[in-house]
Amino acid sequence: MSFREAIVLAEEKFGTPARWALIPRRAHPVATKVAGVGPSPAYSYTACVVEAEVDRNTGWITVAKVWIAHDIGRAINPVSARGQVEGSVYMGLGEALMEEQVFRRLPPKLSNALVHKIPSLLEYKSLTSLDMPEVFTELVEDPDPNCPFGAKEVGQGRSFR
Repeated sequence: MSFREAIVLAEEKFGTPARWALIPRRAHPVATKVAGVGPSPAYSYTACVVEAEVDRNTGWITVAKVWIAHDIGRAINPVSARGQVEGSVYMGLGEALMEEQVFRRLPPKLSNALVHKIPSLLEYKSLTSLDMPEVFTELVEDPDPNCPFGAKEVGQGRSFR
């Protein structure tokens, strides 16, 4: 089946996911109308382990440590690459633990459109520096011969669910 068909089937069964992973069949995937497919000549891969505690009474989740390894091809600027990977940890944790969009439907006489229930960014929560766990980052260098300098994308291979 095509990637597009797989996405449709997965969305029907599991709903819209926060992140999709793509493993291209060719070294140079072609751009398609499906978002996130084809923007890079080579894809990077991420493996991530999270140490978390859940308070059974409140449901509050505390993340103590994150170990992340990211295949970036060749690290042209290792400090910047590490920042991108750790930024993806920040974004992934925020999406998984704190960020929520609640919608409401307008009355039919107005338009019946689906709109944000609370249209203020003051109610949109994201992580602060105090919420960030200790992050152990490993840059895996496996240069891709089809990419400039062997470098692959970095920081977008988030592996959170």
